[in-house]
Amino acid sequence: MIDPITLTVLSGRMEQIADEMDATLFRAVFNPIIAVAHDASHGLYHLQIGDTLV
Repeated sequence: MIDPITLTVLSGRMEQIADEMDATLFRAVFNPIIAVAHDASHGLYHLQIGDTLV
């Protein structure tokens, strides 16, 4: 079991990774729907079970 402090730190880091994925996508994309409207989604998934982490 993970203690609450470690869980909070890991959760914050996972959210930061997802936000960085957004920023990279919006800077690199050539599609105006994604670049201008920011119409995209992202996620982190568990390798074995496929559940969404963020």
